[in-house]
Amino acid sequence: MKLLWKKEQKNQYAAHDLYAPILYFLSGLGVLLLLYMAFDTSVWVDEAYTLGIVKYSVSDLIYVTAQDVHPPLYYLIVKLVLFLLGVENLYSAVIAARIVSVIPYVLIWILSLTYIRREYGKECGALFSVCIISAPHMITNALEIRMYSWAMFFILLIFLTTVKLIAGNKKDIKQFIFLGIWVLCAFYTHYFACISAAVILLFFFIWIILYNRNQFVPFCIMAVTEAVLYMPWMLIAFRQIKAVSGDYWIEPIDRAALWRYFWYAFRMDENTLGKLCGYVLVALSIFCMVLIIRNYRKGNDIPALMGMAVMPLTVVAGIVASLLIRPVFVERYMLPSLGCFWLGFCCILSAIRKEKRIIAGVSVLFLFMGVWQYTTALTDVKENRVEMHEVRNLYEAMDENDIMLHTSLNTEVPAAVYCPDSRQFLIEETPTLAIDQLVFENVEGIMEAGDTDALQRQENTLWCIAYPNAETMTEEWQEKLQEGTYIGTYSIDWCQFEVYKWN
Repeated sequence: MKLLWKKEQKNQYAAHDLYAPILYFLSGLGVLLLLYMAFDTSVWVDEAYTLGIVKYSVSDLIYVTAQDVHPPLYYLIVKLVLFLLGVENLYSAVIAARIVSVIPYVLIWILSLTYIRREYGKECGALFSVCIISAPHMITNALEIRMYSWAMFFILLIFLTTVKLIAGNKKDIKQFIFLGIWVLCAFYTHYFACISAAVILLFFFIWIILYNRNQFVPFCIMAVTEAVLYMPWMLIAFRQIKAVSGDYWIEPIDRAALWRYFWYAFRMDENTLGKLCGYVLVALSIFCMVLIIRNYRKGNDIPALMGMAVMPLTVVAGIVASLLIRPVFVERYMLPSLGCFWLGFCCILSAIRKEKRIIAGVSVLFLFMGVWQYTTALTDVKENRVEMHEVRNLYEAMDENDIMLHTSLNTEVPAAVYCPDSRQFLIEETPTLAIDQLVFENVEGIMEAGDTDALQRQENTLWCIAYPNAETMTEEWQEKLQEGTYIGTYSIDWCQFEVYKWN
C-alpha cells in the first residue's frame, strides 16, 4: 500500500536545509523550558491526589487506584522515580513528580529528531517537534502531575508501530511484540487512552482484512494476549463503571459540552487573537482531512486517516459512553489522542510537494502560538512561586495539633498533602469524600458550624480555609467566620482562598 509520506519525498526541500534544524533547535529550547517550569511546588486538587496515592506501598497503591477511577501504571511510574531519586522532602517530591510528566515530551522530541525524521521525513519530524509543544493545552499537559502526557506518549508509540507494520506489509513478530507492550501500557494508564488504542487497532484490523491477511494470525495472538493480561484490571474497571453510574462529578452532556469537545484541541484563548488562531487550526485540520479522504479514495493512506481520526472517534466513544452510562467524558480525556492527531496533521502538510509556503506559514503559526503560550506559562510559574512561598509560610506557622476546616475540596485535598499532620474537615459532604479519606489519612469527614465550639474548648486552634463563592458557605458559616480573625487571602495555582483563625 502506498503511503502519502513516501521516502522519495523526504528531500523535497533540499534547498531549504536550515528549515528543519531551526525548528528542532527551537522545539528543543521549548522542551528545556518545560523542564525549567517543572520547578513549581504549587499543586491543584488532582495533582494532590497523585502525591497522596504514590506514598503508599505498591500493593496498597493498586488497592487505592482500584477504588478510584484510573488504572495504576502512571502512579507506579511516579512512585518508581521518587524511589530511585530517594526523594523524601514534600516539595522536592512535587518537583520530581512534575518532571515525570515532562519526560514523555522529552522522549517525543527525541523521537521526532530520530525515528520520525528518518521514517516520515525531516520536514514532518521538525514540524511535529514544534506542534507537540506549541499546540493548545500541550504546555499545561506537560506540567501537570497527572497521567495524560504518558498516555499520549503510549498512544503515539502505538500509532508509529502500527504504521510500521502497515508499511512493512509482512509478519514482523518483533514489531507485534512492541505493539502489544505499548497497547498494554496505554490500557493501564487511562481508560480513554484504552479507547484511543482500540481505535488504532480497529483501523489496523480493517487494513489487515482488506489488504494483508498474512498479519491476521499474529494480530489475533496479540489481541488475545492483551485481553488475558488486561483481564485482572478489566474486572475492576467494570466495578468502577458500576460505581460511576451511581454518582460522579462530571456534568451531563449538552450543546455547550459538545462545542467544548470540538473546540478543545484548537482553543488557545478566549480573546480575539486566540480565537483566530483556533479557527486557522480548524481550517488547516479540515484541509488535511480533505486531502486524506481524497487520497484514501485512490487507495492510499489508511495510516494518514488513522492518525487524524483517533481523536474525534475517541470523543464519539466518550459521548456514547456518557449517554449509555452517565457523563464520564471531559475535554482533557482527549489529550492522549492528540499526539497522533498532530503527527497525522504534520505528515499530510509535509507531503504537499509544491506548496512550500503552506509549510512555512504553519511553522510560523505554531511558533507564534508557542511563544505566546510559553510567555503566559512562565509568568504563571513565576507568580505561583511567589504565592506558594506565602502559603508555605502560612502552613509552617500551623501546629500539628491544629485543625483545618474547608469549604471546598479544592483547598482540602492540597492541604492534606502540605499539612499531613493536621486534621482536615469539610463543612459539607462531597461525592468524592470516601476516596479522599482513603487516600489521605488526615481527612476526617464533615463538620457542622456548631461543632467548632466543642473543638475550641479542647484548646485546638481552628483554621477555616474559605473558598470564595463556595455553595457550602451557608449563612450559619458566614456568621461563624465573623467570629474568627481574618488572616489573609492566598492562592495555590488557580485556587484563591481566604483564611480565618479561631484560637
